[in-house]
Amino acid sequence: MVQVSEAIGSALITSLGCTVFLLDASSPANSDEFWARGQAELFLADVALLTESHDLFQWIIILDGTFRIDFFKGDLRPTPARNTRRFPFVLRLPTGLLVLRSPTASVTVLRVEPGLYEGALEWDYALESRHSNIESVDEYPSDEGPDGVVRLKRIA
Repeated sequence: MVQVSEAIGSALITSLGCTVFLLDASSPANSDEFWARGQAELFLADVALLTESHDLFQWIIILDGTFRIDFFKGDLRPTPARNTRRFPFVLRLPTGLLVLRSPTASVTVLRVEPGLYEGALEWDYALESRHSNIESVDEYPSDEGPDGVVRLKRIA
Protein backbone atom coordinates (compact mmCIF):
# COMPACT_ATOMS: atom_id res chain seq x y z
CA MET A 1 0.00 0.00 0.00
CA VAL A 2 1.40 3.39 -0.99
CA GLN A 3 0.91 6.02 1.66
CA VAL A 4 -0.05 9.48 0.48
CA SER A 5 1.17 12.68 2.08
CA GLU A 6 -1.50 15.01 3.36
CA ALA A 7 -0.81 18.77 3.46
CA ILE A 8 -1.51 19.87 7.01
CA GLY A 9 -0.13 23.40 7.24
CA SER A 10 2.24 26.12 6.18
CA ALA A 11 4.10 28.75 8.18
CA LEU A 12 6.11 31.88 7.50
CA ILE A 13 8.81 32.87 9.98
CA THR A 14 11.37 35.66 10.15
CA SER A 15 14.59 34.47 11.70
CA LEU A 16 17.53 36.41 13.05
CA GLY A 17 20.15 34.19 14.61
CA CYS A 18 20.41 31.37 12.09
CA THR A 19 18.69 28.72 14.24
CA VAL A 20 15.20 27.36 13.80
CA PHE A 21 13.42 24.85 16.07
CA LEU A 22 10.39 22.62 15.79
CA LEU A 23 8.93 21.85 19.20
CA ASP A 24 5.80 21.26 21.24
CA ALA A 25 4.04 24.33 22.64
CA SER A 26 4.73 23.03 26.17
CA SER A 27 8.51 22.89 25.66
CA PRO A 28 10.68 25.09 27.90
CA ALA A 29 12.35 26.27 24.69
CA ASN A 30 9.06 27.89 23.69
CA SER A 31 9.55 30.91 25.94
CA ASP A 32 11.17 34.29 25.55
CA GLU A 33 13.07 33.70 28.82
CA PHE A 34 14.74 30.61 27.34
CA TRP A 35 15.89 32.59 24.30
CA ALA A 36 16.98 35.64 26.29
CA ARG A 37 19.90 33.60 27.64
CA GLY A 38 21.50 33.74 24.18
CA GLN A 39 24.46 31.51 23.44
CA ALA A 40 25.50 31.00 27.05
CA GLU A 41 26.96 27.61 27.92
CA LEU A 42 23.89 26.64 29.98
CA PHE A 43 21.59 27.55 27.07
CA LEU A 44 23.57 25.33 24.69
CA ALA A 45 23.53 22.46 27.20
CA ASP A 46 19.74 22.78 27.55
CA VAL A 47 19.32 22.74 23.76
CA ALA A 48 21.46 19.60 23.56
CA LEU A 49 19.41 17.85 26.29
CA LEU A 50 16.10 18.80 24.67
CA THR A 51 17.37 17.55 21.31
CA GLU A 52 18.58 14.23 22.76
CA SER A 53 15.22 13.65 24.46
CA HIS A 54 13.39 14.40 21.16
CA ASP A 55 11.73 17.45 22.69
CA LEU A 56 12.96 19.68 19.89
CA PHE A 57 14.42 19.53 16.43
CA GLN A 58 16.95 22.21 15.56
CA TRP A 59 18.46 23.10 12.23
CA ILE A 60 20.95 25.76 11.31
CA ILE A 61 20.21 28.09 8.44
CA ILE A 62 23.00 30.02 6.80
CA LEU A 63 21.29 33.39 6.44
CA ASP A 64 18.77 35.45 8.35
CA GLY A 65 15.55 36.22 6.51
CA THR A 66 11.92 35.20 6.12
CA PHE A 67 11.11 31.66 5.11
CA ARG A 68 8.08 29.53 4.29
CA ILE A 69 7.84 25.96 5.52
CA ASP A 70 5.10 23.58 4.39
CA PHE A 71 4.03 20.63 6.55
CA PHE A 72 2.79 17.19 5.47
CA LYS A 73 1.59 14.16 7.38
CA GLY A 74 2.02 10.58 6.22
CA ASP A 75 4.63 9.53 3.70
CA LEU A 76 8.22 10.44 4.66
CA ARG A 77 9.68 9.91 1.18
CA PRO A 78 11.49 12.97 -0.26
CA THR A 79 9.71 15.29 -2.65
CA PRO A 80 10.63 14.29 -6.20
CA ALA A 81 12.77 16.79 -8.14
CA ARG A 82 13.42 19.15 -5.21
CA ASN A 83 17.00 20.32 -4.88
CA THR A 84 17.22 20.15 -1.11
CA ARG A 85 19.22 18.82 1.80
CA ARG A 86 17.32 16.34 3.98
CA PHE A 87 17.45 16.25 7.80
CA PRO A 88 15.68 13.34 9.57
CA PHE A 89 14.46 13.73 13.15
CA VAL A 90 12.24 12.31 15.90
CA LEU A 91 10.04 14.74 17.79
CA ARG A 92 7.89 14.31 20.89
CA LEU A 93 4.66 16.35 20.81
CA PRO A 94 2.92 15.75 24.17
CA THR A 95 0.22 18.38 23.57
CA GLY A 96 0.13 17.90 19.79
CA LEU A 97 0.57 21.63 19.24
CA LEU A 98 3.54 22.10 16.90
CA VAL A 99 5.50 25.35 17.12
CA LEU A 100 8.10 26.75 14.73
CA ARG A 101 10.54 28.87 16.73
CA SER A 102 13.52 31.09 15.98
CA PRO A 103 15.46 33.32 18.36
CA THR A 104 13.22 36.22 17.36
CA ALA A 105 9.83 34.68 16.51
CA SER A 106 7.41 31.92 17.43
CA VAL A 107 4.67 30.60 15.15
CA THR A 108 2.12 28.00 16.17
CA VAL A 109 1.87 25.87 13.07
CA LEU A 110 -0.73 23.17 13.63
CA ARG A 111 -2.31 20.67 15.95
CA VAL A 112 -1.75 16.93 15.50
CA GLU A 113 -2.55 13.93 17.65
CA PRO A 114 -0.22 13.97 20.68
CA GLY A 115 2.59 11.44 20.42
CA LEU A 116 6.03 10.67 19.07
CA TYR A 117 6.71 11.57 15.45
CA GLU A 118 9.34 10.56 12.95
CA GLY A 119 10.03 13.37 10.57
CA ALA A 120 12.21 14.85 7.90
CA LEU A 121 13.00 18.38 6.84
CA GLU A 122 13.89 19.12 3.22
CA TRP A 123 15.67 22.50 3.11
CA ASP A 124 16.37 24.44 -0.08
CA TYR A 125 19.49 26.57 0.41
CA ALA A 126 19.01 28.34 -2.94
CA LEU A 127 15.58 29.59 -1.86
CA GLU A 128 16.98 30.47 1.58
CA SER A 129 19.51 32.68 -0.16
CA ARG A 130 16.81 34.31 -2.31
CA HIS A 131 14.66 35.04 0.75
CA SER A 132 17.44 36.20 3.07
CA ASN A 133 16.79 39.87 2.31
CA ILE A 134 13.10 39.68 3.31
CA GLU A 135 12.60 41.38 6.65
CA SER A 136 8.98 40.47 7.45
CA VAL A 137 6.40 37.82 6.64
CA ASP A 138 4.29 40.47 4.87
CA GLU A 139 7.02 40.85 2.23
CA TYR A 140 7.33 37.14 1.35
CA PRO A 141 6.33 36.59 -2.32
CA SER A 142 3.08 34.65 -2.54
CA ASP A 143 4.22 32.82 -5.68
CA GLU A 144 7.51 31.48 -4.22
CA GLY A 145 8.62 28.78 -1.85
CA PRO A 146 8.51 26.78 0.17
CA ASP A 147 12.05 27.10 1.49
CA GLY A 148 11.49 23.95 3.50
CA VAL A 149 9.16 20.99 3.64
CA VAL A 150 8.56 19.09 6.88
CA ARG A 151 7.08 15.59 6.77
CA LEU A 152 5.67 13.99 9.93
CA LYS A 153 4.57 10.44 10.66
CA ARG A 154 3.23 9.39 14.06
CA ILE A 155 5.15 6.38 15.41
CA ALA A 156 3.86 6.14 19.00
